[in-house]
Amino acid sequence: MLTSASWADAVFEDDYPLMPLEELEQFIKYHKHLPEIPKEEEIQEQGINIAKINVGLLKKIEELTLHIIELNKDMRKMRTMIDMFPIND
Repeated sequence: MLTSASWADAVFEDDYPLMPLEELEQFIKYHKHLPEIPKEEEIQEQGINIAKINVGLLKKIEELTLHIIELNKDMRKMRTMIDMFPIND
């Protein structure tokens, strides 16, 4: 049974170790799947627990959301810096 203790909201805790995008890129290139998400071969051999995979997918969505928020902050800072250049008048 799925409980709140096994839910993915720990991603939003301040001390959550969010994998930097560069590391995530390297992981995907090497392993050909997302971290903590089983490979196709594993699912074919062992089957899949739908509740567990749903929590894993939610965790990935939450991690991506945090990355998007950070990228948006960076983009706003860069936009502010670009707007300061006189060539934008």
